[in-house]
Amino acid sequence: MTELGWVETLGTTVPETPQLRILHVDGDTFFASCEIAMDASLSGRPVWVGGGRKGDGIVIAANRLAKR
Repeated sequence: MTELGWVETLGTTVPETPQLRILHVDGDTFFASCEIAMDASLSGRPVWVGGGRKGDGIVIAANRLAKR
């Protein structure tokens, strides 16, 4: 180990503790859940979140009730 906390392994220098962190967030229902949290009247109802132009919208998130 060096002063910087790096380890040399088979001629390759790698950090002793990885500096890269990966977080996977399943946004499938996240945005719908946010809308329900901000408007309690949506609770227990199918909720879709989306957008679009000129009526050609796209659904980017839906809660479980909306997926049935």
